[in-house]
Amino acid sequence: MEQALLKEAISQENIEKIICRLNNGINSEVYKAKTKNYNEPVVLKLFKKGSAQRFKREEAFLKHCAKYQVKETPRIIKSNHRGKYMIHSWIEGKTPKCIRNSENDALAEFVEKINKFDFQTEIKATDSLETVEVFIKEMERRKDSLVNIRKQSHEDRDRFFNVIEDVINGIDLELEKLASKRDLCHWRPENMNRILSPSDVGIHNMLKNGNNYYFLDFEYSGI
Repeated sequence: MEQALLKEAISQENIEKIICRLNNGINSEVYKAKTKNYNEPVVLKLFKKGSAQRFKREEAFLKHCAKYQVKETPRIIKSNHRGKYMIHSWIEGKTPKCIRNSENDALAEFVEKINKFDFQTEIKATDSLETVEVFIKEMERRKDSLVNIRKQSHEDRDRFFNVIEDVINGIDLELEKLASKRDLCHWRPENMNRILSPSDVGIHNMLKNGNNYYFLDFEYSGI
């Protein structure tokens, strides 16, 4: 399926060369490519079967960033709804090796910037949670998943076991804090503002070039 879609994109978009495959994920395949229409490389992203909503989320998010000149994301060059692929600008940079204060600050500034402007869509993020109660239930569900993984850990995975244990304990601690504050005025649903979230954030979806940070992959983004 993806190979047929790749051939179609190459044919229709004047792609001269596939330079390399950047990623082959659950939802999409991503390539660095050269086209006849641009001097710089481009990114060709193929959305796999069942990813129509992810395509819409990413397209809406990148259009929002382009409209308000948010320069920390790629710009859409072409989006093909029928073929479910997208071509966007190439951003030079390297993935950070670890999370430091500079990465955290860049992410916080990015989220603040994209929320300075009205987001003209009602598309919800994949993990959109509208109340504190729903958030607590979702975190409990995820904690239970980690507990099940921990039960399956073997002796040769002690380090992995310890990491999971630390995460579970951290979730319990934070949920306990949150539960004690849920009745405070600013946590009530009527007083909580909805925000636009890039969602799948982390150094795996960041690039650094000099002192500048850029952000990629918005398939799970939304309100």
